[in-house]
Amino acid sequence: MFGVGRPSRRARAWAVRPLVALLSAALVLTGPVAAGHAATARPPNRTTDSGITPGSKPLEITTGPDGNLWFTEFGADRIGRVAPAGGVREFAVSGRPVGITAGPDGNVWFTEPDVDKVGRITADGTVREFGEGITSGAHPTGITAAPDGAIWFTEPDADHVARISTDGIVTEYVSGITTGAQPIGIAVGPDGDVWFTESNLDRIGRITPQGLVTEFGERITAGGMPDRITQGLDGNLWFTEFNGDRIGRITPDGSVSEFSAGITPGGHDFGIAAGTDGNVWFTEPDTEKIGRIEPDGAVTEYTQGVVAGGHPLGITTGPDGAIWFTEPDVDHVLRVDMPAPSTVRTAAASMPVVSVAPVRGTAGGATSLGAVLYEAGTGVGQLASVTWGDGTIGSARMTLIAPERYAISATHYYARSGMYRITVTVTDGRNVRRATATTDAQIEPAPRPDPSGQQRVHTVSAQSGHHPERSKRRAS
Repeated sequence: MFGVGRPSRRARAWAVRPLVALLSAALVLTGPVAAGHAATARPPNRTTDSGITPGSKPLEITTGPDGNLWFTEFGADRIGRVAPAGGVREFAVSGRPVGITAGPDGNVWFTEPDVDKVGRITADGTVREFGEGITSGAHPTGITAAPDGAIWFTEPDADHVARISTDGIVTEYVSGITTGAQPIGIAVGPDGDVWFTESNLDRIGRITPQGLVTEFGERITAGGMPDRITQGLDGNLWFTEFNGDRIGRITPDGSVSEFSAGITPGGHDFGIAAGTDGNVWFTEPDTEKIGRIEPDGAVTEYTQGVVAGGHPLGITTGPDGAIWFTEPDVDHVLRVDMPAPSTVRTAAASMPVVSVAPVRGTAGGATSLGAVLYEAGTGVGQLASVTWGDGTIGSARMTLIAPERYAISATHYYARSGMYRITVTVTDGRNVRRATATTDAQIEPAPRPDPSGQQRVHTVSAQSGHHPERSKRRAS
């Protein structure tokens, strides 16, 4: 059973299928179709067949700070890197990697559950792995970079959420996480806190930078098993329910909504990512589909171009604005190109125009962006996002400040000094109309830290004897 990073409660319905010959056709997905029906439009663009080792099973994928796509190769003990235009390189690591994220230090970080380590890889492929301070048998799985300048990850077999600084100092948090929760997916929320799924208890957890945990379970259907989680451009968190064939949405105050209409039963929804089109995209490995859910819950599924037997799994937004996903059982990484919307750069009746000011900030500190949307219409349904130029995309707030004028604001934490190109995008939520504006961000070096305040490895817990023995997670 291909049970990568799955709790023992979960019985994954899909198994390892025989590899098929690598394909090379170039195809594109365009246009919406009726909710709940497979798309008949052109399918994903398969750009990265060559260069991926057969049997490597690419799993999760992220956009790196270097502007490339990085992915874990569970079956080959490797990290893969692919440029948006194609061309793959692979780098060896010691354990079977699963989760992966762009780090705040300009590197890429990943989890190795089978060896209880978190790894770091530089843009040129230099690898360093950290195990000190990680509980034996905890099996680190999900991973994300947070605004505090550290990397946070889940430890499902120890019921921990942990934090690792960029120099490898680990802190594990136990207090407030219910025994048996088995945290899996993890992401940063619009409030700057870290949010995670508790797959075994059908809950969503939130942890502050200080380690204060809150759990939310109301309105999450029993047995749904929340899995991966992401921040949407609507300012909420969105998550997959592996056993529920549902997509969940949780607001920053903990209110949950679930959506199942239009999702084919038995898909075992897994990966999830916010798209630049204002929608959220997810994978359905057991029904061989890619799904798209709009902010109001309307679902569209796509099958054409998804390789039979590939079982799409990890998914992310690329630096090119496209949606990228993995197919572990055929060793593919594929791209879904967004349909080109109308772009307006000059004032026109009923069409939006964005003006954005230059940005200045300090590495490691909060950098603020300000922009104005001039909208001759009502502005209802508009979504704003920011591509920050360091491999990350985030949502922005829109506030009515005058008739036909909206303020756009957002905050970001740059890990390193330098000049970054920022793009602000406003869309109507269905990607029919879009306005963009660009500016530069000048980020100054951070002040020298006080060496006397260096943190030590420790586990934060209000309990003792908290960890029952659990069997190690396997993949076969």
